[in-house]
Amino acid sequence: MSKKSFNFRLSDSVELFLYPEKENFEELFKLAISKDVLEEITFLEKAHDKDPLSLLVYNQFLVWGRHFSPKNVSLDLISYSDKFFIDWVGCSLFLKNRLVKILNKMDSEESFSQRLNLITRFDWIKYDPKTNLLEERLDQLCGIKKLLLGKKSKDEIYSISENGDKIKVNYLRIKEYPSDTRVGRNFICEGNSSSYEGSKGSLLKIILSKDNNALIVEEPLIGCSGRNADLPLCISNIFLKDYVKKLNLKIDEGNKDPFKTPSEN
Repeated sequence: MSKKSFNFRLSDSVELFLYPEKENFEELFKLAISKDVLEEITFLEKAHDKDPLSLLVYNQFLVWGRHFSPKNVSLDLISYSDKFFIDWVGCSLFLKNRLVKILNKMDSEESFSQRLNLITRFDWIKYDPKTNLLEERLDQLCGIKKLLLGKKSKDEIYSISENGDKIKVNYLRIKEYPSDTRVGRNFICEGNSSSYEGSKGSLLKIILSKDNNALIVEEPLIGCSGRNADLPLCISNIFLKDYVKKLNLKIDEGNKDPFKTPSEN
């Protein structure tokens, strides 16, 4: 996250991070100590690991609430754009079991519906207005899963997304590395990012000219491979697991590092 943050603790277990613009620091600070935020903190303190994350949606600001065992709470408060909203929802879905609680704090119901439609227009996303819960549909596949379905295993992939007037490209490659225990096989997904000027079509031609069978996914959600709050890359995680499974190897689901997937026959 590029914006400068100001953080302060409300208690030993509750920390708030503010990302103000020059003109809205006072307004953002008032929100940080508002009744809404204090009620959200109380909710998060009572939450369990498997409970949804929270996203409070205001006209100008987002409040992203997270809870960590046993009762530690962290909230980010920041101004946002449409892209930023999509980004944080995507990160929330990936971070916590594909479940996030969206709370409408906007002045207009119509404005909130328009904002929510930025996410729910994808066929693998569903929203329950009765519970305010948004989640991925397990009976539908997101863009990268659709791309990988039926494809032979390949150890590299490109993800492309629009980044302002430039095109962002993430190049990811899977490598095998030695096992310390000599049991099973270990893999890691490494990569780098670049930005290019020009059209998406011209960039696709460049990639395909080097490999006409290249795996290329055009990102439906900014958060797929972007980094917010040091979250891991969703695309690399999906790609790595798909690759290992197509080698007919068993994935060690107990491994908590999404970049390293020990596997054994």
